[in-house]
Amino acid sequence: MSPANIKYIGFYNVNEIKPNRSISLAGRNKMDYTISVLKDIFQSVEILSPACVVNNSAKGGNIKLQESVSLRLFRNISPNNRFCKFFNYYYSQLQLFVYLLKNVRQNDRVLVYHSLTYKKFIIWAKKIKHFKLILELNEIYSDVSQEFEKYRNLEKYVIKHADGFLFSNDLMNDMFNLACKPYALEYGVYKCSKSLSERFDDGKIHIVYAGTFDPSKGGGRAAVEAAAYLTKNYHVHILGFGTEKQKSNIKRSIDEVNRKCVATVTYDGLLDGDEFLAFLQQCHIGLSTQNPDAAYNDTSFPSKILTYLANGLQIVSVDIPAISQSKLAPVITFYKEQTPKTIAEAVMAVKNFEPHYELLNSLDNQFRGELKHLMNSL
Repeated sequence: MSPANIKYIGFYNVNEIKPNRSISLAGRNKMDYTISVLKDIFQSVEILSPACVVNNSAKGGNIKLQESVSLRLFRNISPNNRFCKFFNYYYSQLQLFVYLLKNVRQNDRVLVYHSLTYKKFIIWAKKIKHFKLILELNEIYSDVSQEFEKYRNLEKYVIKHADGFLFSNDLMNDMFNLACKPYALEYGVYKCSKSLSERFDDGKIHIVYAGTFDPSKGGGRAAVEAAAYLTKNYHVHILGFGTEKQKSNIKRSIDEVNRKCVATVTYDGLLDGDEFLAFLQQCHIGLSTQNPDAAYNDTSFPSKILTYLANGLQIVSVDIPAISQSKLAPVITFYKEQTPKTIAEAVMAVKNFEPHYELLNSLDNQFRGELKHLMNSL
């Protein structure tokens, strides 16, 4: 018999609730999908969000988002200065800790979206209340950046105390689940996007890179430089985000490549929401061109791959184990070397532009079964 309810901890808010709170849109999108699956397993899902306000003060409280789903937000003062921001950061965690002590019982299920922010408070609460902790590991922060290296032992400590896991790639179970605890696999959002636009009809094959311009991750620059080896019937679109310097550098690279190539490269800015999805649906191929030597490759999964698939695109990706050993591999065109020429050759090898929606539907069904089994086995 399924448990009656679950607490889901993560930085979460919805646009309709003011004032705004500091959250990751990609994180919220994944949480939204997980919540939609949890609703089929539990009688109720309560989201506990320690997200801090961006401006103005805010009262805490419980908000009903939909039938059987509620959101608990915590009180914040107005973040007018550094002290107030510092206060909110720890006050939100303290309120979350107290709320868990008051409202969670022994053996209740608590799913935690991985974050360095509130981990110690949650482990303390678990030791006192003895609830079942399921850790959703989307990445290992100490692999993402050197500035997080000092937290590696904390991440290991939290992983050790989890009763079950939600992993974002096929490699992580062997890496972290040494005690063979129950787990489920969730690369990202297995949900097809609603139809918002038709493909470009100008006789060209349109390729899109959507992501960071951070040079340490390499994806944006690699996508631009690959255009130099494409023929004139290709158009490469660059969408994404970065610092002003990073955006300036990517635009400069685009200008340089356009002066010497026969394909077209354009910078299309940073799009969001339906505008972003509509743009993707006009394209044919999505690029996942991240740095193959990055430490985080084995402990994360590129969310852009699921986004591309959900909008009907073909995928060209660097050949790294987290992707090539995934259930998505059969529909991805891989390249071995991180050079502009090999990326371009992989792009030009794509001839079939039919969407792979059936694979997403299959992964959705598998995940629902795995998550239900995980929750019931604790």
